[in-house]
Amino acid sequence: MQPLFFAALSDRPSLHDAHRGGSSICCCGRVAGGQRNARIVNHGDDGHHGNTGDIADTRERETQPLNSTTGERLASSNAGPDTTRSERRRPAVFLDRDGTICEEVGYLNHISRLHMYPHAAAAIRRLNEASVPVLVVTNQSGVSRGMFPESLVTEVHQKIAEALAAAGAHLDGFYYCTHTRVDECTCRKPLPGLLERATREHDLDLGRSFVVGDRYGDVELAHAAGGRGILVLTGYGSGDYEYHRQQWKRQPDWVLRDLDEAVDVILKELQ
Repeated sequence: MQPLFFAALSDRPSLHDAHRGGSSICCCGRVAGGQRNARIVNHGDDGHHGNTGDIADTRERETQPLNSTTGERLASSNAGPDTTRSERRRPAVFLDRDGTICEEVGYLNHISRLHMYPHAAAAIRRLNEASVPVLVVTNQSGVSRGMFPESLVTEVHQKIAEALAAAGAHLDGFYYCTHTRVDECTCRKPLPGLLERATREHDLDLGRSFVVGDRYGDVELAHAAGGRGILVLTGYGSGDYEYHRQQWKRQPDWVLRDLDEAVDVILKELQ
C-alpha cells in the first residue's frame, strides 16, 4: 500500500488534526501520509544528500516557531528569546511502537503480524483526555535492510491510528527512522534527532517529557534528550532488564509492567 498523497512539511496539519490521517514522518523529511496528509520535502534519498539549497531552506523553516493551532510557520524575529513561547511549551509522552503499543514480533514485515496490546488504546486515551501530546518514535531499519518496503511502515501506522480512533484515542504523530546504525543517522534511537524535530514542530518541553519503551535504548533516548525514561516489561523489556541492567550506565527512572502502568505514573507526575 503506497502513501496516498504528498505535500510540503511547512503545510503540515495541526497538532490536533495530525492523527486523523495517520501521518508518518520519516527522519529524512518524508511524511508518508494518510488520507489527508501526505506530504514530502526533498532531502535526498537518505536525508543527507540531494539539493543542498532545498535542504538549507527547509531546515531554516523548521527552526521557525509554529502556530500550534494552524501548524503554520511564523515569521522569524531577531528580537531575542521568545519567553512567551517557552512558557507555553508542554510536556509530551513519546512511545516506542513494537513491544510497547503492539506486540514485539522481531521485524514486523507484514500487516498481518500487527497485534496491538489490549491495554494500549485505553492508556493512550487517558493521556488524550489529560491533553498530553502523545507521539510514536520508532526505528524501522528493516526498510534499509530490504526486509519490507517503507509503504508497510505507513500501512502499519494507519492501522494503529484506525484502531485507536475506534476506541476514542489518537496519537499526535508518528516519527520513524529507516536507517541502520552504520548510516550514523542522528535520528536513529537512542540519538535524539526525532525527539528534537517533534519538539520543534509541536512546541514541546523535552525536559518535562517522558519516553516509554521496552528497550534500554528508549531509556537512553529519554536521558539524551533531557527527559525521563520508563522501561516497560512488555516486548523485550523483561529480558532486557533481567539480563542486561547491570551493564547500563544509567538506570531507567521507572520500570513498570506495561504502558497502562506507565500512564498511571506519568499522570501523577504531571499533576
